[in-house]
Amino acid sequence: MMFFIISLILLLVSYPLLDDQIALFSLFVAQFSILLGIVKQKHLTGSSAFLFMSVLFFGMRPLYLRLEDDFILFTGLFKFIPSKEMLNTSMWWATLAMLFFQLGGFLTQKIHSAKWQDRSKIARKETRSFPLVNMRMIYLLFFYQLVTLGVMMVMSKAGTTLYGSALGAYIYDLPAVMQAGHIFALLLTLERYMKLKDQKGLFPCAIAALLFLLFTIEMRNISMFRGFYLTGLMAGGIAVLARLRSSVNALWLIIPVALLLPAFRMLGEMRYQKTDELTEMLGERDTNAPLSQQYWDFYNGTGDMNIFDTFVAANESKPAHQPYLLSWLYVPVHLVPRAIWESKPKQGILQDVEFMNGAPYSPGIAGFFLLDGGKWWMLLCMLVLGYSISYLDWIVLTMPRTYLRFCLYGILVVTALGLSRYFLWQYFYQTLYSAIPCLILAKIVNRNAENNRGKNRSSSNHANGLVAKRTWRKPRTPAPQSSSVSSTPNF
Repeated sequence: MMFFIISLILLLVSYPLLDDQIALFSLFVAQFSILLGIVKQKHLTGSSAFLFMSVLFFGMRPLYLRLEDDFILFTGLFKFIPSKEMLNTSMWWATLAMLFFQLGGFLTQKIHSAKWQDRSKIARKETRSFPLVNMRMIYLLFFYQLVTLGVMMVMSKAGTTLYGSALGAYIYDLPAVMQAGHIFALLLTLERYMKLKDQKGLFPCAIAALLFLLFTIEMRNISMFRGFYLTGLMAGGIAVLARLRSSVNALWLIIPVALLLPAFRMLGEMRYQKTDELTEMLGERDTNAPLSQQYWDFYNGTGDMNIFDTFVAANESKPAHQPYLLSWLYVPVHLVPRAIWESKPKQGILQDVEFMNGAPYSPGIAGFFLLDGGKWWMLLCMLVLGYSISYLDWIVLTMPRTYLRFCLYGILVVTALGLSRYFLWQYFYQTLYSAIPCLILAKIVNRNAENNRGKNRSSSNHANGLVAKRTWRKPRTPAPQSSSVSSTPNF
């Protein structure tokens, strides 16, 4: 809470100075304070992942833009050069939106604190009595991995044309569903090894990890978007980390992402290369720029960090229409086929995005809320979003420490990481596609484990009954006592 207050104070102090360069640095420090507050938290969550990525978009990018005068998108696409006050004002509202998101998370903890405590107590008891999965179910999951890997290899032969097939986006989303099952298999084998502490248990875990990796590599061949295959890979990594540690600090996400920024950009630049060609190119890639320069240039306007630029343009635009609540109501009906719903919004876009001039850019989820109904509507939506994401976080954090919890944990963290730049419906379905296979597989596996435990218990009771029957002896009749008694009367 302390860092939240510091950020709020810096925000208020910078408001009268929006026409001055000092406001940029004041707002950057305010966002950095939000980041410090994230690091101080005990657990990495979907909420903290969302805020971390938002700081990169609305903190690091504005800093680079001003220091390097990188106005390439404004002059080439949006057709205007923003003033210093225009940039600072947009950054100010973006920072305030982040604080409202964080405030929504505080409200979740405050309102439901008693509920989370009760769930935690129950979870600790259920964790101790959770049944062990037998090897039969491990083999069944291996079968699942092999079958889905075969399906993925067949799909990958169609390449990026798969999206334009008869089933379109529906078949295109299938790999994300199947990949979630691989995450579950990896966590299940890891859970068995961690409980048994048997070195032979490492072998099934290694097989599950290898099949998961091969499946992810094949996914790359049907999409040019890195998030299509990296999301599941990162979710699996965070899920494994959560199982190996009692708690996962946000630094476990922040540091690796920060270190791999040049690699992420490299994958983006080579998105049209096939997997085997990419491996060769990565090995031969050479650059004259020092490593520090590569990290800094990651935030230029030609890469992935153009969210802030688009947000500025959205803030300056005059939408012809504003959908307001329709953007929220649209989420559950996005799956309705266009053949049935002829007036379905193209690409799921309800907002007026004419200012983008046809470019496939995004102003971030905050920018979409801004286009939905203006600045105050954006703040209200960010508050509700922060509350909702934090609620999901705590639902998962108060589950028993089993493979299902770790799978859902990794999924929620990584999908929230991408939410900062996506539509609301994109986040919803990406989370749903990943969570549902894990929930179904967990139900099947848990039922099998409970049945096995019941059989073992019945067999044990039966065996104990047989032993008791064999060892039972009829009680011996006591010998009669001597008939000699005293002749003296007993008074």
